[in-house]
Amino acid sequence: MRMVMKLTRVLLSFLLLTLSASSFADVSPRVIERTFPLYPVEAAAKGMDADVKIKFDVDKNGRVLNPEIISVSPNDAKGVFDSQIFHALKKWRYERGKPAKNVVTMLRFRINLPQGNQ
Repeated sequence: MRMVMKLTRVLLSFLLLTLSASSFADVSPRVIERTFPLYPVEAAAKGMDADVKIKFDVDKNGRVLNPEIISVSPNDAKGVFDSQIFHALKKWRYERGKPAKNVVTMLRFRINLPQGNQ
């Protein structure tokens, strides 16, 4: 009987920890408008693809604040896409009244050349 009680306590403790952790999880705000950044001429000329991870906050009016590039792959693409990304972020809008911190998203830049031009 003691073993059952001990096992029940451990299980209840685990469930409480799980529930409390999930209640503090960040929820991404709902996108209203998102303009994809223009492909930089320099990157297009080189046929450069990239994955750029960005982080930002959303204010109560649904505007992007404090944008930050947190990773770029491949390394030789660092800095190439930044200005176009920051320009596009000024146009992004999220649902009003739902501010959020540390929203993270990935932007993928890919050049798809027509067949025969590769």
